[in-house]
Amino acid sequence: MAVYVWHRTVNFFKPIIQNSYTSAETIIDFTDKALFEAIADPAILAIYNVFHPLKLTYSADYLVWGTLKSGNPGNTLGVTQLLEELSGTYIREWDNDIQKVYDIKTTQYKTLMPHRRTPFQSGKIGDRLKALNILLAAIGSDASLAAVKALITAFVGLLTAAIATQSGQVSGIDTAITNLDASALAAADGLLFVYASLLAKYYLVPITVDNFFDVSMLHSTDQMVFNTILKTNKPKKICKRKMDIVDNSLKFTVVGDSTIIAFYTNGIIKTYVPGTPFITLLPNSISTHTFAEAGYTDINRFLYISSSAIGTTTVKTEII
Repeated sequence: MAVYVWHRTVNFFKPIIQNSYTSAETIIDFTDKALFEAIADPAILAIYNVFHPLKLTYSADYLVWGTLKSGNPGNTLGVTQLLEELSGTYIREWDNDIQKVYDIKTTQYKTLMPHRRTPFQSGKIGDRLKALNILLAAIGSDASLAAVKALITAFVGLLTAAIATQSGQVSGIDTAITNLDASALAAADGLLFVYASLLAKYYLVPITVDNFFDVSMLHSTDQMVFNTILKTNKPKKICKRKMDIVDNSLKFTVVGDSTIIAFYTNGIIKTYVPGTPFITLLPNSISTHTFAEAGYTDINRFLYISSSAIGTTTVKTEII
């Protein structure tokens, strides 16, 4: 048995699928449609018949989750968004911070993250909260991890408060997320099956396999989702990027009682300039806007958000 993990035999779809439910829906749907368009070939039909039921299950669970999120944002976004942030952003950042101190092969790392990121990315709400508390206990008084422990502690406080606020809805949220996690992992396994089957079929011209996958989504190096926790009215930079103002737009999800403003600057100026364009984001809301609304130009490419009040508010910014 090999003493190391060969990356070519690891399911590389799983971390991508677990990173974002929305991106996963796009990736899974693309492959399903591409296979369907080629089912005149009996070999492709056989692959489609295995993958399509997994796609249907994921889409059904995704619809339930999406309905839950959009039905009453003020009541459901707290827990759902925090778990999204935990799965797609925070656990990756914390894991990377830990690995900067303890190599992944060390006993110290294995004690802290015995099952890597999985306990934080799937399962029931209570199980994920338990995993976070176990991690905090494992870090203990380790001074080299004091900074990451502070971040985890703050997040646990937010999640605990959100669970308490939504105690009557946790069961429904828990079921929806648990089901979606399970169908996402099953779909990821299905994607690997599709990839392996197509690679066997087209081994002489492997580039043909690209036609069945949304390669741009799978291979994207540009971050498209940004999660931010605002605790003061000090502006926070979200990103600096040249935007496609025709095909893309900005989507904001706000969880908290503060009104947020979003605006672009030239990067030298880091605060809002009175009289320039800005977007008002209402408490506990989801809204989509053009870049121009926030003052984007070829010069003003730095996106900032700022809270209008003291208190904790989380903002998810998406380039869609």
